[in-house]
Amino acid sequence: MLKIFKTVAAAALIVGLSLPAARAFCAPEAAAEAAPAEVSDDGSKTVSVTPQEAFQILLKAAEEGQPQAMLNIGAFYENGLGVVRNYSKALQWYARAGEAGLAEGLYNVGVCYEVGMGAAADMPTSVKYFEKAAEKKMPQALYKLASLYLAGNGVIADNAAAVKYLTEAAETGHPVAANDLGVIYLNGLAGQKKDDKKALEFMDRAAELGNAEAMKNIAVMYKDGLGRPADKGNALKWYVLARKAGYQADNIESLTDELKKEMSADQIKKAESAAETWWTERTAKAQAEAAKKAEAK
Repeated sequence: MLKIFKTVAAAALIVGLSLPAARAFCAPEAAAEAAPAEVSDDGSKTVSVTPQEAFQILLKAAEEGQPQAMLNIGAFYENGLGVVRNYSKALQWYARAGEAGLAEGLYNVGVCYEVGMGAAADMPTSVKYFEKAAEKKMPQALYKLASLYLAGNGVIADNAAAVKYLTEAAETGHPVAANDLGVIYLNGLAGQKKDDKKALEFMDRAAELGNAEAMKNIAVMYKDGLGRPADKGNALKWYVLARKAGYQADNIESLTDELKKEMSADQIKKAESAAETWWTERTAKAQAEAAKKAEAK
């Protein structure tokens, strides 16, 4: 389930000051922190709030109609943060956030009905909410629908619909969807014709979005000459990038070692330098895009 607040203190202060609500995704373990936190509200004044105080601030904002606060209250109830855990109330607040127009609220309601959290499991209802979130071009919802159509879970299996939703998810920035499409076209899966060129295009997109699996896949395509001529230098470059991005398969080291045996020292140095350049440029680009999004909010 998505968590939409940053930290307890930050979420409370942001809503309390009537500033734009926090929108960064955060992991469940971060939501479980129960210690008071100190943050600066105006660059000079520090305010400390407990989870309980944060809950009350957010609840007031939610009851006054702030959609993001509604979503956060749902997350507080789901995690038992500053309040006794209550899945039914979590579902109610997610639904209210969805009704107020937040795709994340609609998606969370879909998850609740999918797993039976706060209400009996109900896949038709779950799918309905995922579809509503997808209509708002939420990447996670688009990807969820693709997975449901591929598996025939809650819907009649439909490869065409699955590929459609995967493509939309990839176009809205979902890295796993882009890599999945690459795998589909590389192997001719899900009713699609094998297309190495299209496979590489989607894997390139996934790699740009930071997907380590896609980087490894690109390395394999260069090594084996799939979609473009075999190129040991580029293969090594992408293996190096995959490792930097967190790819941890047991055989990745042996694969790179075997590749290096077929390359000169100069070729190895050039490939490793190209990887470092790509990584530096991609990191700078990602940081600039993140800063731009933060300013827009």
